[in-house]
Amino acid sequence: MAEKEHESHSNGTIRFEAPDAASTLEGTGVLVTGGATGVGAAMVTALANAGAYVTIADSVANEGQRLMLDLVNQNKHVQYLHTPLSSFRSQTETFAHASAFSPTGALSLVIINTLPPDSSPSFAPADSLFDWLANPPSVPGFPPTLGPPPTAPLDLSVTAVLYSVHLAFHHFKAAAAAADGAGAKAGREEGGSSASARVNAERHILFLAPRAYVDEGGLGPGVLASGAAAAGLRAVFKDLRGVVQRGVPGLDGSGVRVNLVAVGETVKSDGINGGGAKVEGRMSAAKKVKVDGVLLEEEDEEKYVACVDAVMRVVYDGNLQGCALAVSNESVQGVNI
Repeated sequence: MAEKEHESHSNGTIRFEAPDAASTLEGTGVLVTGGATGVGAAMVTALANAGAYVTIADSVANEGQRLMLDLVNQNKHVQYLHTPLSSFRSQTETFAHASAFSPTGALSLVIINTLPPDSSPSFAPADSLFDWLANPPSVPGFPPTLGPPPTAPLDLSVTAVLYSVHLAFHHFKAAAAAADGAGAKAGREEGGSSASARVNAERHILFLAPRAYVDEGGLGPGVLASGAAAAGLRAVFKDLRGVVQRGVPGLDGSGVRVNLVAVGETVKSDGINGGGAKVEGRMSAAKKVKVDGVLLEEEDEEKYVACVDAVMRVVYDGNLQGCALAVSNESVQGVNI
């Protein structure tokens, strides 16, 4: 078993299985943070088209509501909840509503999106030490005082991520306990419960990150906040992968998958771990994950389809655990985090 786990998150060739996608997501509860725009919106659309009950957690209200209404008008199951992700209270309320929205009363998939809103595939951080020194911000007052450096990357990729991870496991554990109780009662009365088995069928946390966060030199010099955010996100992913492999109290016998997909153009460097090996087979756009949300222009559809296809394959393939992929329009690579 240990050998299989190591193989699943190495930077060697990754072989995607091809399970029945419709049966995998139909009627399951999914939460997508940062799902109102860009890649997040594309993922919401693909998941809704696959039959999932999707909750969009985002603070970008206009785009989130428009995406929700567009998909609801197509008879999809989607809700938008205004969620400042750096607020634990706000995320707590959103997770509770997302679980209630699911037909099973539980979440099967939580996508934690750390891509900046409306970011392009060629992610370029704007928190350079050099820019701050050249144009120091000021706080209005008499006299004006020096303003702090930007911390938005840390808020999104560390603080918000920690909140989402803890809340996901809180709800996974609560759902497992409820299913165990229902199953025990059904076992006494009728000899078993298919409903409780369905609740326990799948638990998956999937991170979306900028490609620059996993490429050596991808952020450029002096971007201190983004560099700290990248290191923090990698640490959370790596440690969380180890935690679920050892076992989480209260979730014994109902494994949680943890995977990561990094999105963006390939950075010309050897990579953090010496570069990755290409995934076997071309990542063609399957019809079931075609991006057709109202917020995406035709060129955006083409821009995001490789990412959506890769993410959906990771979602469908229950054998992938602890896997990290780096996706661009040119290639899909495994990275060893």
